[in-house]
Amino acid sequence: VSFVSLLILNLLFYIYLHKTSQYKIAEPFWSALSAWVVVYVLYIKNAFWKVPILYSLANNGFYLDKIYMNVFVKLYSVFANISEWIDRKVLGNYFVPVEVAKLGVRTSEFVEDKIMNGGVRFVTNIFKKLSLLDIKAQSGNVQSYNAYAFIIITIILTCLTLGYSAMLIYMGG
Repeated sequence: VSFVSLLILNLLFYIYLHKTSQYKIAEPFWSALSAWVVVYVLYIKNAFWKVPILYSLANNGFYLDKIYMNVFVKLYSVFANISEWIDRKVLGNYFVPVEVAKLGVRTSEFVEDKIMNGGVRFVTNIFKKLSLLDIKAQSGNVQSYNAYAFIIITIILTCLTLGYSAMLIYMGG
């Protein structure tokens, strides 16, 4: 009774889904119907015991235990051994990871101290020295300011004259 009621309800459900749904559900319907027929023939009619291959497969659990033990357990064992070796040899003695970490720390210390902070110190020192020269130059005496301006203008005019002369000589004039 339970078999027949489940079959009828299953058929009605698939017919209802087929009429109301836009998806194609004919394949699951026929698969379910063929599964019900196979179950009916093999178990209800006791035909299961008459098929020797099915009986030996089912009696041996479709050999799932042997497949599991010979394939998955061995793969897991290999994976576990590799993981254990990495844990013991590479991570366990801490030599390789610690040395790699030390190299990274030394590299970052070099970059920070010599390149980043060194550049800042270099620019700071230049401006400190220029400010010391500026402090010496600022005496409060207007005559010395005029002398500095005269010297700077003379240097600029000399550079311009030398550059213009070199350009004329280079261009053949």
